[in-house]
Amino acid sequence: MPSRLFEKKPADEKKVKKKLQERIKELQCLYQIANLSEESGISKDVFLQKTVEILPQAWQYPEITCARIILNNKTYKTSNFKETAWSQKADLSTHNDKNGSIEIYYLKEEPPADEGPFLKEERELINTIAKNINTYLSRKQIEQEKSASEENYRLLVENQTDLVVKVDTKGRFLFVSPSYCELFGKTREELLGQVFMPLVHEEDKESTAKAMKKLYQPPHAVYIEQRAYTKDGWIWLAWNDTAVLDDEENIKEIIGVGRDINDQKMAELELQDKMHELEKLNKVMIGRENKMIELKKEVNELLQQLNQPVKYNAPEVIDSNNKKL
Repeated sequence: MPSRLFEKKPADEKKVKKKLQERIKELQCLYQIANLSEESGISKDVFLQKTVEILPQAWQYPEITCARIILNNKTYKTSNFKETAWSQKADLSTHNDKNGSIEIYYLKEEPPADEGPFLKEERELINTIAKNINTYLSRKQIEQEKSASEENYRLLVENQTDLVVKVDTKGRFLFVSPSYCELFGKTREELLGQVFMPLVHEEDKESTAKAMKKLYQPPHAVYIEQRAYTKDGWIWLAWNDTAVLDDEENIKEIIGVGRDINDQKMAELELQDKMHELEKLNKVMIGRENKMIELKKEVNELLQQLNQPVKYNAPEVIDSNNKKL
């Protein structure tokens, strides 16, 4: 019996080929936009203009398709752009604020499909592209803010004024710098020979006490970050404390060199927030990769229905840690 009788025949080969063609176009579109978003040095304006020029080729009737992206009242469009009655749109937003849209128009009427003349897969595509653009814009904004925060952090670190004190084993001041007096609203005369213990924040008391115990063990030096109550309220201070030993290796004095790191600490926390936001965006980008993986699988399945070799190796879904499943 001829072997071809056992071959898998598609119910409608022409329909399957058409569907295959559309999935490949969608996949190519997503690849092009993804590659564009990873280009170094590309400006936001160039990215959006090139993206809008990529879009028409992914729709069912590219020869009569035009596109427009509106962002913050600025417009990017194809050279053949014209508003018509046949459109498909998706919102653009960054940080949950709607500030634009991505729009596809047909220049003439076409037969009805799932959404006017548009396919349901094209609705999924335009939504995915909108998410990709939102991710790109958010990432650009966060990277700019992060860069500014890093520069501020560097300037703060390089331009700090040291606080210097020296106390005996009973905590009486033997030396105090003018900057320390200014910070706590005290005069030099009020402090020398006296015990003055600034109020340490409740959450920092335990770590401060543990650190101070290390002064009595080699190398007799500790580093402490704590919040202290000053004349201006609570601020972060960093201290490098070093014990001065007598001839019998007993502590006789403690020298503390401190810095006001409040602005630095705030900048550090701001940087951490930006890093967390970038991690969230990374998960969105993984979603984009998985969408392309789904399209690859569908392309392979359609090729199998046509008894043709698969185009892609077995694609693997990526989890939130960038690991393949």
